[in-house]
Amino acid sequence: MLLGTGMMPNWEFTEPLTLTIERDNDRSYIASDEVFSMYGIGDSIAESVHDYYKVLAEYYRHLSTDKDEPSVALFEHLRSYIHPLI
Repeated sequence: MLLGTGMMPNWEFTEPLTLTIERDNDRSYIASDEVFSMYGIGDSIAESVHDYYKVLAEYYRHLSTDKDEPSVALFEHLRSYIHPLI
């Protein structure tokens, strides 16, 4: 599944992200990416993708406040893919 602008309300994708959807042993769905190693879990594909959006947005918010050099570098990499519209 390819993520792009319009897929995540109030966020803009400046680079597309590809999500891999898998089914876990407990029959839940896992949506994950290979760029940031983030994932979301849900009882359906839609729920797992929605959870992934929440995780990615939280990761952005967290990194935006960290000022140590590794976090700043990670944040700049993340910002090259996605940023909030407001």
